[in-house]
Amino acid sequence: MVVTVLTNGDLYLNAGGEADGVNSGLIDPDTLVTTVSAIVRRNPEVQVLVGGDQAVGYGHIYGAMVLLQKAGVSRVGLMSDPLESLEDG
Repeated sequence: MVVTVLTNGDLYLNAGGEADGVNSGLIDPDTLVTTVSAIVRRNPEVQVLVGGDQAVGYGHIYGAMVLLQKAGVSRVGLMSDPLESLEDG
C-alpha cells in the first residue's frame, strides 16, 4: 500500500490491489486513517510506503506518517527515486 503526498499536501491512497474492496484515489485524512486501520486489522504485516515528489515539504510527509501511525501501522517505509550514479571528478 502506498500513500503519496501531492505537492499541495493532498493524499492519494494506492491500496495495491488489496482484495478488500479498497479503491485507490484521493483521500481525506480521516478516511485515510479509517481505511488503513481496517486494512491493518485484517493484515497487520501489510507493507506501507509514503512517497512524494521533491517539491513536497517535509511537514506534509511527516503528517502522512502520523496519520498512518494513528491507523495502527507499525512500520512505514519511505519511497525514493534511486540516485543516479555519482561520477568521480
